[in-house]
Amino acid sequence: MAPMTSSQPPQPLAAGAWVTRWLSPARFGVYLTATGGDQDLALELYEWNTETSSAILHDLAHVEVGLRNAYNTALEQHTAYPQHWTLCGTQVFAPVWRTKRRWDPTLRRNVKVQVDVNTKPREHLDRAIREAGGRQAAPGKIVAQLMFGFWRYLSSSAHDVSRNTLREAFRLLVHERLLVHELNRGVFVREASLDEVADLFRLRRVLECSSVRTPEPPEAAVARLRSAVSEGETAAREGQWQEVGTANMHFHLAVGALAGSPRIDELMEQLMAELRLVFHVMAAPQKFHAPYLEDNARICALVQAGRGEEAAALLDTYLARAERQLVQAYRLVAHATASA
Repeated sequence: MAPMTSSQPPQPLAAGAWVTRWLSPARFGVYLTATGGDQDLALELYEWNTETSSAILHDLAHVEVGLRNAYNTALEQHTAYPQHWTLCGTQVFAPVWRTKRRWDPTLRRNVKVQVDVNTKPREHLDRAIREAGGRQAAPGKIVAQLMFGFWRYLSSSAHDVSRNTLREAFRLLVHERLLVHELNRGVFVREASLDEVADLFRLRRVLECSSVRTPEPPEAAVARLRSAVSEGETAAREGQWQEVGTANMHFHLAVGALAGSPRIDELMEQLMAELRLVFHVMAAPQKFHAPYLEDNARICALVQAGRGEEAAALLDTYLARAERQLVQAYRLVAHATASA
């Protein structure tokens, strides 16, 4: 072949050639077989499969968040543990011995052996603690290191969790407006509408603005407020913007706790759980969360100084701004979906 010169521009590869080279013959061959060798149709099928997989992973991520928070809340309320459950792995996942069949290379056959089925979840928990920075790390940071596979151990037969128990767990998540149940189809992650977003912020203004006005808030709640501000600032310095979002949730839970009302605390827990499903539309967590770090610190300082009315005014402006950002993001997502 003659060497290429400037007068001989490179010719584009034929569609089938570049697709096969890009995806590999083995992978693209699966789609070619399914479409009877039609390369264009095979490429369309591949694109459809990619988009469908992305949609499933999107919902799966929210299922993971819902299950993780449900399990974490239940374990945090377990009074038998002397400290946070993440530091009590040998109690949460106490040894449970079961008879399993294992291959014996000496006997060259399967033999029955006793196996501790809780070894792996303890190892997962130990690794999460190390990755979070050690046992002194904030519990939320340790929990965030636990992957989806970890939580299935809590629903394994080793913990005697029946299908009825799982159905009850899903029923509770539906009641808490985190999942929706569709007859003959199953349960799905709930998607809030714009009206529901507005309603969530309406409730936030009622609960949070009244809470910061509390004349003599419980000192424990004020300490939680300071701790959440510090948690957010630390996560921001480390570039952990998802963790900044978690710290922000902790901040607003602490704001609700200023009222000293267990019922308001319960409402705030439910509210924050629903908001986690709303905030997924914010594609750039740093851009969204960074400006609120300073506001959180200012609100905390005003509360500590006993200037509740000023704190409430700042918080009202803060919530209105966050609502506008979320509504705008929702509309952009809706427009992109409609244009696709």
